[in-house]
This record gives sequence, C-alpha cells and structure tokens, in this order.
Amino acid sequence: MTFIVAKRHHLEPHESHDYTHGQGLAILIYSIIYWLWTVAIGIGLVEIYRKRKEKAVQIRDWRLVSLGVIGIHGFITTVFAAAWKGPSFSCSARFWVVSLVLPLCVAAFQLPNAKLADHYNRNRENRNALIWRNTNTATTVYGRWKRASIAQRTYVLIGLGALVQVGGTALFYFGSRRFHHHYGLWGAKQHVDSDACFFGWEWVIAVIWQVIWAYGSGIIVLLQIRGVDDIYKWALETRFAVLASTIGLPLWLVFMFVKSDAITAIDTYAPPPVWFVPGFAVSQVVLLGFPLHGVYKKRKMAHRTSSVFSEAHPDLSIKMMRDVIHYNFDDFADYAARTKLNAEMVIFLRDVKQWKATWMPNDRVRALNGREDWVKCYKHAALLYFKLVDMNTAPFPINLDARTRRGLERAFADARYVSPNHSVLEKATAHAWEEQNPRLTMPMMTPAEMKEVKITLEDAEASIIITSPEAASSSESDSKSLSILEFLSVDDHVATPAMFSMDVFDAAYKEVERDCFQNTYTDYVKSGEYRKAIDAPTSNV
Repeated sequence: MTFIVAKRHHLEPHESHDYTHGQGLAILIYSIIYWLWTVAIGIGLVEIYRKRKEKAVQIRDWRLVSLGVIGIHGFITTVFAAAWKGPSFSCSARFWVVSLVLPLCVAAFQLPNAKLADHYNRNRENRNALIWRNTNTATTVYGRWKRASIAQRTYVLIGLGALVQVGGTALFYFGSRRFHHHYGLWGAKQHVDSDACFFGWEWVIAVIWQVIWAYGSGIIVLLQIRGVDDIYKWALETRFAVLASTIGLPLWLVFMFVKSDAITAIDTYAPPPVWFVPGFAVSQVVLLGFPLHGVYKKRKMAHRTSSVFSEAHPDLSIKMMRDVIHYNFDDFADYAARTKLNAEMVIFLRDVKQWKATWMPNDRVRALNGREDWVKCYKHAALLYFKLVDMNTAPFPINLDARTRRGLERAFADARYVSPNHSVLEKATAHAWEEQNPRLTMPMMTPAEMKEVKITLEDAEASIIITSPEAASSSESDSKSLSILEFLSVDDHVATPAMFSMDVFDAAYKEVERDCFQNTYTDYVKSGEYRKAIDAPTSNV
C-alpha cells in the first residue's frame, strides 16, 4: 500500500516554547482543556456512584458506565501526552497507542452500550420470573454459549477479540523493521525517520481494529436496540454514543495521509490522533449525562399525582390499570419492557395479587395449627421477594424507597434461596446466594423453551429443602399455584407474626402501583396501545 507522504510539523516539547503564541500557546490550551475535562469527568463519575441506586443509573450498571468512560479517557490522556511530548513520543509508541490502546478503549466503551440490548431482551422474558426454568447445567461449549445472555456473549467476544488484537499487533510490530531496523521479518533494513514511519502498510492493522470495534460492534448494537424507545433515554444515549465514536477514524485518516498545505498547517497545532478526541468526548458526555439527567428529571416529576392524569383522560385511573394487568398482562408488560425498561413493576403488581388470591383464605391457619400451609405461604412470598425485590438475586429489582425495602428485608431475613445446583446456604451466610454472581449462573429461558417445561409434583417435592426439623412436614408437595422448582430453605422462625403477615407487600405494592401508573400506564394510554386490552380482553391469569 502506497501513501502520499507529507512532512509533519509536530508540537515541540514544552521546554522549548513560549506559551504566549504559536505552538506553545496551543500546548497551554490543550493542557487547560484536558485538566478541566478530567475534573469534570471525575465529578461525573463520583455523581454516578452516588446515584447508583437510582433506577436510571441502576439499569445501566454504574460499573460498566464507569469502565467505558475511564477507557475512553485513557485514550484521551494518551493523546494529550503525545501532543505534549511532540517528536519525543516515538513512532513505535504511537503505533501501540493507535493499534492497541485506542481499539481496546473503544471495546471497553462498547460494554455499557451492549448492555441495553441484553437488558431489553431479559426484561421482556422476565414476565415468567416465577415459572420453573430448566436447571440442568449445559456441559458443552455450544450449550453454554446458547444459554448465555447477550451481555455474556458480548463480554466473551470482546475478550477473544482483545486477545487476537494483542497478538496481531505484536506480530506486525516485531515483524516490521519500520519500527526497529535491527531486527524484523520484512521491510527495509535502513533506518526510517519519524515521518516516513507513519506511512507504512503496517498501520492498516490499526484501521482494521478501529473499524471492527467502532463500526462493526457499533452497528450490531444499533441493530439490537432498533425497537427500543425507553423513558430513561438509554436507547437514545446508546445511539449517540455509538455514532459519536465513529467520527474520529475518517478524520484521522484524512489528517494522517492526505497531502495538503492547509492540512499540514492544521497538523502543526493538532496532531492526527487529536481528531479522535471530539467524538470520544461526546461519548463520555452522553454516557454520564443521560443517566444523571434521568435521575434529576425523575425528582422534578415526583410531585405529579394520579388525579392530575385522571382529569386528562377518562381511562387514566388506577382501576383501569388493574383491569389491564389482569386481562391483558402480556401487552402491557411488552410495552413496559420496550419503552420504559420497567416490566418488573407490572410483574410485581400481578404476582402480589396472585399471591394474595392464593393464600389470603388461609390467613387464619396460624391460629388453627395450620403451620404447614403457613410455611408454604411464606415460601411463595419469599420466592416473589427474591425474584423481584432483593438487590442480590433479582434480575431487575423493583425500585423502592429505603424504608420499604428494609421492611421487606427484615420480613424475609430467615429465608434462603436454593440455587440451581440445589446447594443450600448456611443460616450464618449474609447473602441469599452462595455464588459471587448468581445472575450469570441463572440464564433466562426463551419463550419457546418455556412452553416445553412440564412441572411435576415429584420434581417439586424433590426440590423442597426445609432446615427446620419442626417444619419437616411441609416438605409435602407444594400448591400447583406456585409454579416453581426453585424452593426456599426456611428456619423455625418463619411463622413469627412480627416478621411476616399477609400485608407484608402492601407498602411496596402501593409504591410500585403509583410509580407504574404515573410513569408507565399513562404513556401506555396516550400511545393508544391500551385499546387492545380494553376492546379484546384476554385473561392472562
């Protein structure tokens, strides 16, 4: 590959410059902008951490957001160092930066982008949260890959891609004499000056890596989220971030390889790698800005009341929402997953109603020596808690205020969740799961797989584990209404009235119902999609 070579006028080391004009002034401006930007990014990261329990931040996973922002900032820092050091920042160092550091930073940036597609798909499937899932562990690589979530597959592919990238970059660097004329497998043996070093075909690999990470993976992410239009603007954020990350490569190619007096003059003050910075800076802004904007926007909207909405439309009422959940749950849950990413709220409202309908007639059994049924009732409630509320085990924990959540934590403090491999936690264990990351071991089944599942009483009885000898009799097969295979281990305190009662979910139910009505159902009605539920009701219970 042949390139037209233009003489480059690099920024000189800062010791030789007057910072009042020319290149010295450019370096001073870069320094001020970089440090101000670094402080701003640091403040944003701290704020994301402080708001990590807010719904708008929680669904994005503040750790992935931080990793993406820090990865991008690592490259910006390297570009600043290259501009600051000028010619002393060698061609070899620039090759590693553009061929390895930059693409890996972009790969880290794609992690939070890919999470949206995974969250959206799992949120839609989460409607079957209390239905048994096949717990047989896949033994083959293909089986594990098939059962993995979109996020897990993305992480694996990025990891494999990074390994290939490191190996390929090392091969091109150590094989070419362009970067070190004393050894190598190809290229001229004579020394190549710093300008000619930038125009070898070895730099093509840098372009390939950037095309793969910025364009290839970016397009895949955009296709995966093409149907998402959520209230948290996560989809809009992802689209902005992906598109912003793609503008740097064309500019870098133009300013790197095109011969022009105008471009050469600009290059005197802005080395080619600098042209990656504007797009990446925009990506950092949207990664941090959108979730924080969602947090503050929610606070401003917190004073809206149901009466205000009810006056605007006759179908905007709590009663109508309850009817929609009862008669057309699937459509409403699909809408919540697709546009609000909060289908867990609709699921919680449905399942609490079903739990009460199943067990409320048995509320008197405590006084009538009906401990067996009371333990079953507790287990059903605890399963609902672990699947939809608990921060450690629920795939999508519902958003509750601290006081309500603490009350539920106390009510189910004596319950232990049985993992898919049927290992039971010791009572002294602080967390409900024994695995460090239980969600990765519990992939959701697809709707097609759900239809093939058959729950039997024999399976249920074999999976019940009760740690309390006094409650051993409750190991008889549970009610069919539970529809589960993962059961709970409970101790001899589960029936204590102070810890558990039939109104255990009342406070959470009211809070979730209010949020669902204000933030999801009202938009559902305004969109017109609710008319399907009103005109053609079909029971989902």
